[in-house]
Amino acid sequence: MNKLLVITTGSVATTKVPQVVQKLCADYEIHLVLTEAAKRFISGKEAPFACQLAGEANIYEDELEQRWQRKGDVVWHIHLTTIADALVVIPASADFLAKIRHGLANDLASCCARAWDFSKPCMVFPSMNTKMWEHPVTKEHLDVLHTWGFQVVPPISKMLACGVFGIGALPEIHDCITRIHAFTALL
Repeated sequence: MNKLLVITTGSVATTKVPQVVQKLCADYEIHLVLTEAAKRFISGKEAPFACQLAGEANIYEDELEQRWQRKGDVVWHIHLTTIADALVVIPASADFLAKIRHGLANDLASCCARAWDFSKPCMVFPSMNTKMWEHPVTKEHLDVLHTWGFQVVPPISKMLACGVFGIGALPEIHDCITRIHAFTALL
């Protein structure tokens, strides 16, 4: 079974992650990294519960990195990026795109992105408000990520959480699953 490293960042779309992960657990060994911002949108208990319905997933948070005390202890961002066959960032907030683009590594998720082996597949699902999506720096960040090998799945237009119709929403769950399956078909 292929191993997916799934990074979930802080976005309103994060509320869909338990359903996405639940469906992915049937076909993949999931290693889910939740950022602190992501945990504001879903509790750390919802994602494991969703996974238990369809299989087994492993959930990782920043505190794991803080447990390192001496040589020989697990360095989680290295371990996760080594065992994973593919990386999926869903949803990818504007903040996290900037972290990846600029190589910031100040939490488990960004350390995983920084340590990723780009000879392996990587995919990103940006999700943010229309104004943030249309900001020129977002295109710049995504262009750079694309040159590094990231497959970018663009957001869709719909009524956003802010009450405005516009582009920036995560694609529907079944579309996300279809894209991930197609992305990993050659693994």
